[in-house]
Amino acid sequence: SNMQKNKFVLIAVGIMSGMLCGLLGVGGGVIIVLYLTHFLHEEQHTAQATAISVIFSSAVVSSGIYWYNGVLDWHLIGLTLVGSIIGGCVGAKMMKKISDKILRKIFGSFLLLAGLRMLF
Repeated sequence: SNMQKNKFVLIAVGIMSGMLCGLLGVGGGVIIVLYLTHFLHEEQHTAQATAISVIFSSAVVSSGIYWYNGVLDWHLIGLTLVGSIIGGCVGAKMMKKISDKILRKIFGSFLLLAGLRMLF
């Protein structure tokens, strides 16, 4: 059935997302958002909220492995975490007030700028 097929594809998307999160520390949510919006036709709001919730779990697991491997800098984590919590609260509240169309444009623009920055 189509639902069964989507379950397997969602699991595969999750595996790719988790691998990117663990390997690069970024990118997993992008795959989830793109899959949910373009193939399952979910709203941008739902896709982004789903992605961040899934990435949270991947980040916790990856962080445990990073800790085990001795590559975490707790000072950097602490300082960045303060700003990230504040920014996450503000951003999540702002998202509710932005239309799906505008949110999609903001998301795409951010991806484009980040990609260009990484290339050059």
